[in-house]
Amino acid sequence: MIIDFLHNQKYYNFSMPMLKAFQFLQNNNLQSLSEGKYEIDGSKIFALVNSYETIEPEQENMESHLIYTDVHYIINGLEQVGHGFLEAMPKQKHIDINNDCIIYDAQPLFYSTFMKGMFAVFFPHDVHMPGIFLQKKCLVKKVVIKVAL
Repeated sequence: MIIDFLHNQKYYNFSMPMLKAFQFLQNNNLQSLSEGKYEIDGSKIFALVNSYETIEPEQENMESHLIYTDVHYIINGLEQVGHGFLEAMPKQKHIDINNDCIIYDAQPLFYSTFMKGMFAVFFPHDVHMPGIFLQKKCLVKKVVIKVAL
């Protein structure tokens, strides 16, 4: 996993598909994007823009993916994201092949605070739990870019 501010993205040696994801973040007025799906390269790379209120960790599950690497970017708001490593997770609770999502009945090993301008890259071996409130509930606008392996 990688956690950083978008302006530091230039320090990472990403593959071309990942660079396309970051070009989307840098070349669009993210504040003005309405919620929904935006194709970048068909089903290989696409962005999902969403707004939500952060919740308590007990209301969320840890998840990982088989096909896609996630690039999360905070447009507005503040949230905690729980994360851990696939090797440390117990048996899967639920597998949803159609939505490329594996759910685990476990708590995060670590929490990181994400604020406006920050991104995180979650590879398939990075288990994560986004959308957790920090000290109080907060409205978050976020884009998640799915990049097929």
